[in-house]
Amino acid sequence: MCVGFPARVLSVSDTEAYVDAGDGQKRKASLAAPEAIRRGDYVLMYANLIVNKIDRTSALETVRTMRDLAIGTAEEEGLSTEEASRPFDERLRGLSSRATPSSDCNLHILSGRSITNHEKVERKRR
Repeated sequence: MCVGFPARVLSVSDTEAYVDAGDGQKRKASLAAPEAIRRGDYVLMYANLIVNKIDRTSALETVRTMRDLAIGTAEEEGLSTEEASRPFDERLRGLSSRATPSSDCNLHILSGRSITNHEKVERKRR
């Protein structure tokens, strides 16, 4: 199942853009939105397509709503609400930040969550 998700635009070319969905991971997305998209804009992505431009408040509200749904589902299933909310909390921090993430932050996906090289080193030490 694909879900639309808000992201912040890092760079734009004629037909595509690089975005960050708040997790620090740089993704390439095709421009399908009718509006002009610029670096720093917030957009709604669906299946690696930028479908429209949204404002910062809408982007953060969307992630908060998704977080609340994940917590509700976890509670119904008897699972940890902290684990359910963690990926959304990280995205909220990333999207809330006014700083543009570095394009060379070297992030990787592990169990559906982005981790930095520093975190990988810390895990190896344990």
